[in-house]
Amino acid sequence: MSSKEILQILKDETKNQAFEEIIKTYIEYLSIGIANFARICSSDVVVIGGSFVHFKDVLWNILLKELDRIMIPMEREKTTIKLATLGNDAGIIGGTRILENS
Repeated sequence: MSSKEILQILKDETKNQAFEEIIKTYIEYLSIGIANFARICSSDVVVIGGSFVHFKDVLWNILLKELDRIMIPMEREKTTIKLATLGNDAGIIGGTRILENS
Protein backbone atom coordinates (compact mmCIF):
# COMPACT_ATOMS: atom_id res chain seq x y z
CA MET A 1 0.00 0.00 0.00
CA SER A 2 1.46 3.38 -0.99
CA SER A 3 1.58 6.43 1.26
CA LYS A 4 -0.89 8.17 -1.07
CA GLU A 5 -3.38 5.34 -0.58
CA ILE A 6 -2.91 5.46 3.19
CA LEU A 7 -3.39 9.22 3.21
CA GLN A 8 -6.59 8.86 1.20
CA ILE A 9 -7.93 6.29 3.66
CA LEU A 10 -7.08 8.60 6.56
CA LYS A 11 -8.89 11.52 4.92
CA ASP A 12 -11.89 9.40 3.92
CA GLU A 13 -15.02 10.22 5.88
CA THR A 14 -16.09 6.57 5.99
CA LYS A 15 -14.92 4.88 9.16
CA ASN A 16 -12.69 1.86 8.83
CA GLN A 17 -12.52 0.24 12.27
CA ALA A 18 -9.42 -1.88 11.57
CA PHE A 19 -7.49 1.02 10.10
CA GLU A 20 -8.46 3.31 12.99
CA GLU A 21 -7.06 0.76 15.46
CA ILE A 22 -3.78 0.60 13.54
CA ILE A 23 -3.46 4.40 13.56
CA LYS A 24 -4.37 4.57 17.26
CA THR A 25 -1.65 2.04 18.09
CA TYR A 26 0.88 3.84 15.86
CA ILE A 27 0.20 7.20 17.53
CA GLU A 28 0.33 5.60 20.98
CA TYR A 29 3.75 4.01 20.37
CA LEU A 30 5.11 7.12 18.65
CA SER A 31 4.01 9.36 21.51
CA ILE A 32 5.53 7.00 24.11
CA GLY A 33 8.82 7.12 22.19
CA ILE A 34 8.75 10.91 21.96
CA ALA A 35 7.84 11.29 25.64
CA ASN A 36 10.64 8.93 26.70
CA PHE A 37 13.15 10.71 24.45
CA ALA A 38 12.15 14.10 25.83
CA ARG A 39 12.45 12.87 29.41
CA ILE A 40 15.77 11.01 28.99
CA CYS A 41 17.44 13.78 27.00
CA SER A 42 15.79 16.68 28.84
CA SER A 43 14.95 18.10 25.43
CA ASP A 44 13.32 21.46 25.03
CA VAL A 45 12.52 20.65 21.39
CA VAL A 46 11.75 17.36 19.65
CA VAL A 47 11.69 17.45 15.84
CA ILE A 48 9.73 14.78 13.99
CA GLY A 49 10.79 14.03 10.44
CA GLY A 50 10.60 11.17 8.04
CA SER A 51 7.40 9.97 6.45
CA PHE A 52 5.27 11.30 9.33
CA VAL A 53 5.54 14.72 7.68
CA HIS A 54 3.49 13.42 4.73
CA PHE A 55 0.60 12.66 7.09
CA LYS A 56 0.79 15.81 9.22
CA ASP A 57 -2.59 17.15 8.05
CA VAL A 58 -4.33 14.09 9.42
CA LEU A 59 -2.14 12.86 12.30
CA TRP A 60 -0.49 15.96 13.79
CA ASN A 61 -3.32 17.03 16.11
CA ILE A 62 -3.96 13.44 17.17
CA LEU A 63 -0.29 13.07 18.13
CA LEU A 64 -0.26 16.33 20.09
CA LYS A 65 -3.39 15.32 22.02
CA GLU A 66 -1.84 11.97 22.89
CA LEU A 67 1.37 13.68 24.06
CA ASP A 68 -0.74 16.03 26.20
CA ARG A 69 -2.40 12.97 27.71
CA ILE A 70 0.66 10.87 28.50
CA MET A 71 3.39 13.37 29.35
CA ILE A 72 3.83 14.90 32.78
CA PRO A 73 2.23 18.36 32.44
CA MET A 74 5.37 20.25 33.49
CA GLU A 75 7.47 18.28 30.98
CA ARG A 76 4.93 18.73 28.21
CA GLU A 77 4.84 22.49 28.77
CA LYS A 78 8.62 22.80 28.42
CA THR A 79 8.91 20.48 25.42
CA THR A 80 8.13 21.92 21.99
CA ILE A 81 7.21 19.35 19.35
CA LYS A 82 7.95 20.42 15.77
CA LEU A 83 7.84 18.93 12.31
CA ALA A 84 11.05 18.83 10.31
CA THR A 85 10.91 21.49 7.62
CA LEU A 86 13.05 19.30 5.36
CA GLY A 87 10.47 16.52 5.53
CA ASN A 88 11.63 13.04 4.64
CA ASP A 89 15.11 14.31 3.67
CA ALA A 90 15.95 15.70 7.13
CA GLY A 91 17.91 12.62 8.24
CA ILE A 92 20.06 12.37 5.14
CA ILE A 93 20.81 16.11 5.14
CA GLY A 94 21.68 16.03 8.84
CA GLY A 95 23.95 13.01 8.34
CA THR A 96 25.71 14.77 5.49
CA ARG A 97 26.27 17.86 7.65
CA ILE A 98 27.79 15.74 10.41
CA LEU A 99 30.19 14.14 7.91
CA GLU A 100 31.13 17.55 6.53
CA ASN A 101 31.94 18.87 9.99
CA SER A 102 34.03 15.90 11.13
